[in-house]
Amino acid sequence: MRPRRGPWASYLGRRIRSSGLLLAGVALTVFITTAAVTAGVSLSFGILDIVNIAHPAFIILGSYIAYIVNASLGLDPILVSILATPAFYLLGAALIVALIATLLLRKPDHMSSGGAH
Repeated sequence: MRPRRGPWASYLGRRIRSSGLLLAGVALTVFITTAAVTAGVSLSFGILDIVNIAHPAFIILGSYIAYIVNASLGLDPILVSILATPAFYLLGAALIVALIATLLLRKPDHMSSGGAH
């Protein structure tokens, strides 16, 4: 015969299960986000041979924008991310044209550290 549990036991069991699910969801989200950022940074370094520290900054900026739009307008953050992707693409393209292309067009002697020429 199974021992009788009080009414608090089923409530406590549900709370433990739901908090475990919440913790697992947060851990999985952090892992997937970290893996995506790591893959993007390693791809940009591998292809461009430039350490692109703007990549994670754009991801964080996009997250803030999704949060602000969600809090103010109540739109789904995933929908906001999909709608903001073209804007961030254009911003990234402008950053590449302004900074990286300018560095690549310079003569190599201008990129020295100031040593003997």
